[in-house]
Amino acid sequence: MLTSKTILIGADIGTSGCKIAVINDKGNIITKKFIPYPTFLRADGAEQDPEAWFDAFARGIRWALSRTRAKGWEVAAVGIDGMMNSLVLLGKNGDVISPSIIWMDQRSAPQAERARMCLKDIVLNGPITATALLSKILWLMENQRDIWINTSHILLPKDYVRYRLTGIICTEPSDASATQLFDLHLSTWSEVVCETLGIERSKLPPIVPSHEIVGKIQTGELKGVPIVAGCSDAAADALAAGVVNPGDCLIRLGTCGALFLVHNVLPSGNKERKQSYILAHCIPARWLLHSLTPAGLAIEWFKRTFAFKDYATIERMARQAPLGSEGLLFYPYLLGEHTPKMGQHLCGCFWGITSIHGRPHFARAVLEGISFSIKECFDSLISSEISVKAITVAGGGAHSSIWLRILSEVLGRTLQVPTMLDASLGAAMLAGIGVGVFKDVTDAVKNCVAFERAISPRESAYQQYSTFFQHYLSTWENVVRPGGKK
Repeated sequence: MLTSKTILIGADIGTSGCKIAVINDKGNIITKKFIPYPTFLRADGAEQDPEAWFDAFARGIRWALSRTRAKGWEVAAVGIDGMMNSLVLLGKNGDVISPSIIWMDQRSAPQAERARMCLKDIVLNGPITATALLSKILWLMENQRDIWINTSHILLPKDYVRYRLTGIICTEPSDASATQLFDLHLSTWSEVVCETLGIERSKLPPIVPSHEIVGKIQTGELKGVPIVAGCSDAAADALAAGVVNPGDCLIRLGTCGALFLVHNVLPSGNKERKQSYILAHCIPARWLLHSLTPAGLAIEWFKRTFAFKDYATIERMARQAPLGSEGLLFYPYLLGEHTPKMGQHLCGCFWGITSIHGRPHFARAVLEGISFSIKECFDSLISSEISVKAITVAGGGAHSSIWLRILSEVLGRTLQVPTMLDASLGAAMLAGIGVGVFKDVTDAVKNCVAFERAISPRESAYQQYSTFFQHYLSTWENVVRPGGKK
């Protein structure tokens, strides 16, 4: 029964740890908690222990309940989101039989290349890379055949945690659509992709709507509480930002600069699927056109390499340099690039260094270069099918006023910053929609999403950056790009 003391719990199974958010039926944050877990890195790969996800979730839940139940709060529902394209393998007895190969693992690059050749005539949701679950499965089939043969079910991180809570095996469209194994038109696993590559569809989980209540928790302090199917971290971020209507755009300034543009129809152009990704939103009949480029990764490299004390010092230095950094350009492709440029072996660089350039110029050039790369992604998402209405910015970079100012003036768009944005909030909102705390998506956004400030571009600065951006593009094409002008 829903009461004035109803709360919703959202959990985000992220790359660095599990985030828990507890909200009430008015969208107010009651409490939140972060529990880290390790990533085990190797030369070309990255793995995590699925048991660590569940342990972090359980610890976070115990912490949250210790701060709510004494005050009379009752949990109405739970929602979980998680990182995409991270492989969980269950054996025939239902136990995990191998560490999870997570999204950032790149060991399957050769398999991705072969998959591109095999599937060149098949329309997918975007370019095939080593990040995709499809590539990771192919690597497993070739290199750990015994594990593959003994695999009964494949899950994604949030699906595994929910499975541990309920015993129910399933996934939903937002996570499934990122795997390159998904049929965008039929909203199910692609028969032609699986048959072409020899992947047994019986190992893939059933797909249900993201907001659907799949069952009740069977164990622990939340026993008997309904739980929804959940969604990907990207979809949860978008929901938490109120990015739900056609033309809404989210720019997430985290390790990567990730862009998401909402469509209400499946984008039909071939360009979109070569230069970006098409993902299912956690909202029925909504799609996310997705592009990404390095962001925080490049800033972290710059801080470490140029011996800056902290990010605040970089920002302070950047303010001392003029707009355009007096011709100094930075290309942020330190680990290759995904979209719209394609190339695992693309390299970053500073270009145009002269004796007038000092540390402030380099600091500002980094922020401008990342912003130019984000503009490339942004421009690749725009089509005649839809116009951008509102841009929300989130992630660690949203705390930087100088970076937001630069990005606003490079794009020539007003940027809005939410009061709180975390995928765990989106997961809690989704739980509220599923259990009826919120009437629908519109009601959830109305209650839970607020904005703390907006940054609008100065026209004169936008005009200057438009000129610098063209110089940025032409310098890449004619001078910097591997192989030179083509």
